[in-house]
Amino acid sequence: MSPEFNIMPVRTNREAAIANGAITRCSRHAQLHPMMTFDGRYPTNFNIPKKLIDFVHMPASDLDRIMKAYELGPTRRRYYRGSLVDRLSGDVVFCNSKIEHQLNLLALFEFLGAYQVVDQLRCRGRCGVATDNVF
Repeated sequence: MSPEFNIMPVRTNREAAIANGAITRCSRHAQLHPMMTFDGRYPTNFNIPKKLIDFVHMPASDLDRIMKAYELGPTRRRYYRGSLVDRLSGDVVFCNSKIEHQLNLLALFEFLGAYQVVDQLRCRGRCGVATDNVF
């Protein structure tokens, strides 16, 4: 592979992370920007920016395809077992039947650089507000 091919995903992903990191709060209009995968493509279900609310209401199969494309999850190469899981362990909102979907959303948002959104969702979760009620 030529060096130009390898630089494109790095540059694109850096720009997406900067844009995602600039999201300061959850809102219906905030958009999360996709990053390229290792092969220089976007995930099938996430090739253009999507509103945060679209992820909350996204079917589990679509979210799983995105997680697979980024190799995120407990049985995949990248697993946020470290700080993310430790930080979520005491959150009230994650003690319901939607735990896996919510954890996947937070792992995806964190992977994409939307740290302020993750922190805000965690804070609201501790206050007893479910993820689907924050927008």
